[in-house]
Amino acid sequence: FLRSGQIFKTRIEGGPSLAIAAIHGTPHFCTWGTQHILCSVSGRFVRYEPTGGEPIQGPAVDVPAAILPAYLPDGRHFLFFSRHGAGGGIYLAAAGSDGATVLGDADSAAAFAPPDRVLFVRGTTLLAQRLDLAGRRLVGDAELVASGVSAGTAYERHLLWISASQTGVLAYQTPRGGSAGQLTWFDRNGRPTGSIPTPTDTEFLNPAISPDGTTIAANRVDPQSGNWDVWLVDIASGAASRFTTDAAFDGDPVWSPDGKAIAFMSERSGTLALYRQPIGGGAAAEHLLDVGDARFAIPSQWTSTGEIIYHRSLPGRWQIWAVSVAGDRTPVQLIESPFGVYAGRLSPDGEWIAFNSFENGPVEVFVQRVDVEGPRRQISFGGGVHPRWTNDGELIYWAPPAGIFAHTLSLSPSEIRVGPRRAVVDHPVLSLIDARTHYDVSPDGERLLVRQPAGPMGPGIKVVLNWASRLRR
Repeated sequence: FLRSGQIFKTRIEGGPSLAIAAIHGTPHFCTWGTQHILCSVSGRFVRYEPTGGEPIQGPAVDVPAAILPAYLPDGRHFLFFSRHGAGGGIYLAAAGSDGATVLGDADSAAAFAPPDRVLFVRGTTLLAQRLDLAGRRLVGDAELVASGVSAGTAYERHLLWISASQTGVLAYQTPRGGSAGQLTWFDRNGRPTGSIPTPTDTEFLNPAISPDGTTIAANRVDPQSGNWDVWLVDIASGAASRFTTDAAFDGDPVWSPDGKAIAFMSERSGTLALYRQPIGGGAAAEHLLDVGDARFAIPSQWTSTGEIIYHRSLPGRWQIWAVSVAGDRTPVQLIESPFGVYAGRLSPDGEWIAFNSFENGPVEVFVQRVDVEGPRRQISFGGGVHPRWTNDGELIYWAPPAGIFAHTLSLSPSEIRVGPRRAVVDHPVLSLIDARTHYDVSPDGERLLVRQPAGPMGPGIKVVLNWASRLRR
């Protein structure tokens, strides 16, 4: 497994984890063959010995953005994925030889199920097709295995959360890990006051309330195609409308200070990039910035001075950056830290930034001055994420796995004074495992919109025994 920019191994029955090697670049998962471990690192393949030592250059496949390798049982051939546009392709290659053969189009990476089936996802449907290894091609028709399958996450939707054993057992992840949620309003005293209407077979995630408090922008996945878009929800009526329509991933909206535009991340250009689009239709989305060799990048705020704050993944850690919508759009790193930092938010006066950091172990909320030397202080203790400033001097954050809390802060150029912690919402936030926020605060600070359970928790993983019996022989 990967952790903090290194490959580790551990015995199934338990015991200490042993570091194998450091990964130099952006890792996109590994596969363990009969003799070595093969990883995709920054679009190329690198071999690692299970006992450690220096990495060795793997096969040169001459395919752009080659990621997500998966060995076949022979320990020599492996499948991998290359994304292009809204989807991608599945390829076959072999250790010890360069080059690769395209097997077909898919929306996800592939898994191999002995003796001869390749499993992959199109939309939200899991399919199986026979592999002719000698001919290096898929033969016959792709056959339905299961519907309603989760292919990765919003940003890494090409991942394949599927595993098949050599004894006929198949396991796959259900959408959102079985958690069905709805966005619920709470007042500042923690009382629920109603919910946003939830679409059938999906939900609105990662809400952002408009500056005038009338509209919610949120992520929503199409349950049939598996594609993510930004949607707008009218708070008064509950009516929802699609804001982005591209076939590639669009998500994680932040509002402009005047509420006339939304910035969001998208893969529509083939690489992850930041875009902005005016409210009301008409003009097309404008490309603002490519975020480079990052597995994901998430905007957290569009400031009153015209900068968009976002965090992006780099090998072993996250970092917080800002880019001005005007000018030459050169990104600036806001916080220099050897630890993972994310979810940056500027204070209303623009002089302070609140953010998450892993520097003391569990992720906590910190506050420090922006651009100048000054005081810096940890605000949360026992866990805290996704801070929000209010106009009356409070800092609000979620304390997983509990609810939402607040501190009154007194800030001066030489000191940060923190008042007692106050519970704002004592209902636990229904979370997903990602770096996105699952709540927001209204502009007047009087209401909070929080992801809550929409019903009983469903199975996060489904297991099918003797799954291949339904396939044609």
